[in-house]
Amino acid sequence: AAVAQQLTTVELNDVARTVEAARRLRTYLQQRSESCPLLAEMAGRMPLPLGLENRIAECITENGEIRDSASPDLARIRSERKQVYNRLVDRLNRIVSSERLRTMLQEPIVTEREGRYCVPVKAEYRGQFGGIVHDVSTSGATVFMEPGPCVELGNRLKELAVQEEQEVSRILTRLTSLVGRHADDLRAMLGVLAALDVANAKAVLAEEMGASEPEEAQPGVIKLYSARHPLLQGDVVPINIEIGDRFDVLLLTGPNTGGKTVALKTMGLLTLM
Repeated sequence: AAVAQQLTTVELNDVARTVEAARRLRTYLQQRSESCPLLAEMAGRMPLPLGLENRIAECITENGEIRDSASPDLARIRSERKQVYNRLVDRLNRIVSSERLRTMLQEPIVTEREGRYCVPVKAEYRGQFGGIVHDVSTSGATVFMEPGPCVELGNRLKELAVQEEQEVSRILTRLTSLVGRHADDLRAMLGVLAALDVANAKAVLAEEMGASEPEEAQPGVIKLYSARHPLLQGDVVPINIEIGDRFDVLLLTGPNTGGKTVALKTMGLLTLM
């Protein structure tokens, strides 16, 4: 089936790292099933796509580069490209260091123009120097020419660059298809990860607030002891408040800034929490 979308190396690494994190978390919680049985049970329900992160890691480095070993064709193309590049650079260096040609050059350097390797030739020598003009300086005094003896190697280097780009695209397409085949498991895995993340966030918040785990009361009964509004800072005055057991109506009275609203909001917020 055709792939409607091609994931980038960064996105594929994100997938691999997420699966790896899920695998480590599941192992961690299952090893502690006695102390946290509910979390261990949740982790046990988390599906893990078999071999997905390993296949991505085999093809992509941590920095998001496609490995030479990602495919035999890519290894061959890159090897030939390196050889051609070295031959081209060697030939260019011989040209810029040539006594005969040096007088025709503005500078004995190699530069790049539109993916082609050129040397800066004085405009009056363009015909005598021989090659392909790829750029001209603003003043017109310098033309950037790809030397004639280098054109064939330059063409081959360009062809190999295109082949490499096409092969990288094929590798990314194959990996994207692999992720797509595991889409259902990945969605389910993310759902469990999200639930575990919320559980962890609750625990962190409880630690920060010095909170207590509530005991469930009879339906319609609320009893709060030394309750503090979680958003208040500093030396917070605790409240004791109850309703629904000995009485069903509670009348709050007192002066302004006496704490009536805070008491009601504390009751409401802690009930939701």
